[in-house]
Amino acid sequence: MLFAMARDICGQEVIEVELANGATIGELRTAISAEVPNVSALMGSSMFAAGTEYVQDDFTLKEGVEVACIPPVSGG
Repeated sequence: MLFAMARDICGQEVIEVELANGATIGELRTAISAEVPNVSALMGSSMFAAGTEYVQDDFTLKEGVEVACIPPVSGG
């Protein structure tokens, strides 16, 4: 799932990326950047959540777990 600027750049709320079994959030960042180059600048500063918890780049993804990409936001 994509939020904020990532969703705006991709033009959709959800993208599907195929990864090998045992892939990590870090590998997901790389795959999203390759799939949608326009969003690659946001990947380094975006947070990711798996299910209902924020996760780090070394988190191993499991099949069926929904992952959210949350880029930095600003506002007032």
